[in-house]
Amino acid sequence: IVTAVPNPVADFSFTPNNACSGTNVVFTSNASVGTPPYSYSWDFDDGATSANQNPVHAFSSLGCGTGTFSV
Repeated sequence: IVTAVPNPVADFSFTPNNACSGTNVVFTSNASVGTPPYSYSWDFDDGATSANQNPVHAFSSLGCGTGTFSV
């Protein structure tokens, strides 16, 4: 017997929005569908990664400007 399960749907939220450089940003996994437990592979677009379900990461942007990071 073969049982096929659907792939999980990746989704997340984060706080705070528009944080200052160096402020911790808390990411919350909202993965759905599929069968837990899930494994995680976060890439913060600045060389840092995490395998935690709900990681915390501080982004750095030079000066007082803004930076955009694709997670």
